[in-house]
Amino acid sequence: MISEKEIDELINKALQDESSLPEGISQRLEKHIDHLQDKDEKPHSNTVPINSFKAKFIWLAGIAASFMLIMGIGIYQANTTVSEALVANREISTDEASELAAKSLMLMSSKLNQGLAQASSATAKVQEASAVLQKFR
Repeated sequence: MISEKEIDELINKALQDESSLPEGISQRLEKHIDHLQDKDEKPHSNTVPINSFKAKFIWLAGIAASFMLIMGIGIYQANTTVSEALVANREISTDEASELAAKSLMLMSSKLNQGLAQASSATAKVQEASAVLQKFR
């Protein structure tokens, strides 16, 4: 352990060294340190907390948009397949053409209904989560 005499010598040495610093440097350093400390203690007003309803809604909207994009690509692929079949068989009767059109419309209708059901389910979940969050506020 360091004795009290050695501690006093170290303090005196530090005080002597301080006199060799440029004038006003210690005050500027203290001011800068206080400023940094105040800056760390202030909450950041431009950040959105991860647990906020808005952040969750944005995340859910991104998932819904991705799902709609994938669904659109699937419908496009289905329609392209039907179009290729029509181009391959240019001599299609009107009955076959109406049958292909009906199948295409049924496929598109079923996919649209599936998407709307999932979107409705997602909306219900968002409203349920919102209600739970409102209870805690």
